[in-house]
Amino acid sequence: MKTKFIFLFITSFFSLAVLFVLSKIAFADDASGALVPCTDNCNLCDIILGIKRIFGYLGTLLVIVATLFIIIAGIAYMVSGGSKNLMEWAKKALMYALIGFVLYLASWMIVSSILSAMGYNRTGWSTFDCETSSGSGE
Repeated sequence: MKTKFIFLFITSFFSLAVLFVLSKIAFADDASGALVPCTDNCNLCDIILGIKRIFGYLGTLLVIVATLFIIIAGIAYMVSGGSKNLMEWAKKALMYALIGFVLYLASWMIVSSILSAMGYNRTGWSTFDCETSSGSGE
């Protein structure tokens, strides 16, 4: 049992390290490195752009975490060696990771479907065009 705990601890540690590195890579294109685009004299566009970046960051983080939990649950299931507790934990972790990922994708699809049914005809509801005080309108 101690070996399995050590294995899960090491796997969790490396998973968090990979999560940190991947989150830095995912947002390497932002020159300022900040989620909020301005430091002073913020206007409405800066606030909306900051909210958009935060939701984009959380979405990327959710995909990475769900993927890591699916991998960890699969490894835990394979090394469980017939241990009922570890097998049940792995099944629950896999189920919750998949449910979270499906809810994320379904919420995006539901919002898109509702807006298109209401006649919203832009390129996408997640785009926002304006001029920010920092000059980085997205």
